[in-house]
Amino acid sequence: TSAIYPFIALLLSYLLAEAYRNIVVESKGRFLKKAFGNYVSPELVSEILKNPDSLKLGGEKRDITTLFSDIRGFTSLSEKLSPEELVSVLNEYLSPMTKIVLEEGGYLNKYIGDAIMVICNAPVNLSDHSKKGCIIALRWVKELEKLNERWEKEGRPVLGIGVGINTGDAVAGNM
Repeated sequence: TSAIYPFIALLLSYLLAEAYRNIVVESKGRFLKKAFGNYVSPELVSEILKNPDSLKLGGEKRDITTLFSDIRGFTSLSEKLSPEELVSVLNEYLSPMTKIVLEEGGYLNKYIGDAIMVICNAPVNLSDHSKKGCIIALRWVKELEKLNERWEKEGRPVLGIGVGINTGDAVAGNM
């Protein structure tokens, strides 16, 4: 019986340490996964989790590639469609475009109505960011061709997009 008490104390210490680690330490990881999970690839989330200090308030000068894409004639299109139809078109368009961004390691910065803003090489390093930006743009155009082909067969309006790409210095960070 005298060996039971130290064993119970050891077991309780272990359980309390695990509970603390789960509640305090891993909650930060869960928060970061949830916050970034919809905007960056799982690989980038893992990189952020390895170095969460990279998200500190402020910014750093770095070479990035930025992409902007918008639907041509979107205002006219939105006037012709019901709100439900417009939301459906946007969801069918934005979902595969976002998937492409994540597959190529880009960061979905934001949607601005029908526009998409993407950053490559921030918040985490992406060594071939200018190439990745070009690949994303080309894949967007190819994906839109597939969507338009399907929409045309269904008698729905087809879309055109414009894509702008720029590589250069920027201040990137958590501001």
